[in-house]
Amino acid sequence: MSLHVGEIAYTNTLPFFFELDRSSLEQHGICITQNVPANINHMLASGELQAAAISSFSYGKNEKDYVVLPDLCVASAGMVHSLLLFSKVPINKLEGESVALTTSSETTVHLLKIVLKRFYQVTPCYKQEKPDLANMLTSHTAALLIGDDAIRERHADAPYVYDLGQLWYEWTGLPMTYALFAVRKDALESKVEEINMLHQSLRKSYLRTAADGYRQISRYLERKGMASLSFWDMYFEALLHQPTSKTEQGLLYYFQLCYEEGFLEREVPTLSKWRPTTSVIKYKQ
Repeated sequence: MSLHVGEIAYTNTLPFFFELDRSSLEQHGICITQNVPANINHMLASGELQAAAISSFSYGKNEKDYVVLPDLCVASAGMVHSLLLFSKVPINKLEGESVALTTSSETTVHLLKIVLKRFYQVTPCYKQEKPDLANMLTSHTAALLIGDDAIRERHADAPYVYDLGQLWYEWTGLPMTYALFAVRKDALESKVEEINMLHQSLRKSYLRTAADGYRQISRYLERKGMASLSFWDMYFEALLHQPTSKTEQGLLYYFQLCYEEGFLEREVPTLSKWRPTTSVIKYKQ
C-alpha cells in the first residue's frame, strides 16, 4: 500500500517540494498529489490522503485525527505578500458591506473574519466566490485572494490593498502560521518508514532551496512569468518555513480566537507533534 501525500499547489510551500526526488519517493511507495488547499484539506480529512501540507485551520478542525510533522511550516512575522484584501473603501468602513471570499482556503477566510471583527469591530456580509478579482469587485465592496491568485493581482487597481499577515502581526505581535504538514494518526503504525522518508525528504528540499537564499527557486519562478526575480527574493525572505516557539504561540492564539468565534467546535490548546523514529511510533499531545 502506498503513502498518499498532498501537495498544496501554491508557491509558499514550494521550497519543501522543489528539490524532491519524486521518482525515488514513488519507488518507495510515496505518491504525491497536487491541488489547491481546500481540496487537499478535504482529501486528508476523508482519508483519501494519509499525509499532506494543509491549511492551519484544517489542522485545528481535525486535530484529534492528525499529528504534525516537526520542523516544517509556512508562516510569517509580518507581510506575507500573498494574502491580500482588495477593497474599494478603508478597512474600518466595511461594516455591512459585501466582501467576496476566495473558495481556495479556510485559514485565510477565518483570519480575515477575526481581523475585521476583533481588530476593527466591523462585520461585513460575506459571500464565497471563485478567485477572479475583476468579477469579485464588480459585485462586492472588497475581495479576498490568497496564494498565487493574490500574487498575480498584487498590482490591481484597487483603492485599498491590505496584507493580512501584516495586519495580524501589527495587532498581535505574533507570527501567523498558514500551513502545516500533517499525518493521519490511523496511518502512523503501518507507514512508519514512508513517513520517515517523506519527512526527511521535505526537510532536505527546504534546506537546499534556502541554502542559496532561494535564488534557484526564484529564478525558476521568474521564468514562469508570474513575478520578477526581485519580488520572489522579497517573498521568500518574508516567509518562515521552520516553526519556533513564537510561531506556535501565534498559531495557538489563532485557534483560540477561532474557537471563541465559533469557527472551531473544540479548543486546540496544543499541537500533536510526530516524533521521527524507525521503530515504535510516538507522538505527544
